[in-house]
Amino acid sequence: MFVNHLDQPRRAKSHSASLVLLFLGMALALAGNVYQFVRGEHMKRDLATMQKNTQSQIAKLNSVSAAMLEENQQRFEAIKNQLQEVTAASLRQSRREPARTSSLQLPHPPNRYTLELSKVSVAGGRMSQ
Repeated sequence: MFVNHLDQPRRAKSHSASLVLLFLGMALALAGNVYQFVRGEHMKRDLATMQKNTQSQIAKLNSVSAAMLEENQQRFEAIKNQLQEVTAASLRQSRREPARTSSLQLPHPPNRYTLELSKVSVAGGRMSQ
């Protein structure tokens, strides 16, 4: 019995040490949970900020590309108009040259091919003007 009596204070000390370690473990686990929660909240905030920045950059990119498209369309129209003017001037000049040279030459009797060609030239001139 005497040995049993000495064994009880050791058990009490070991139980209290176990409880202290258990509470320290729970406190550390709780601190870890708080840390992970705060870290998650920071990540959410950072992700939201990045998403807003990305959306604003995409909006800027869309507006810049729309402006560039409009500018390219205007350039295309200008080049198209210049090409039409050059084509019309070239066509007028080519029509004048045969008239000059034909006045110097003997007139040829019109054949089927020249009549068709003149119809195409006249129709083409009307379309371009």
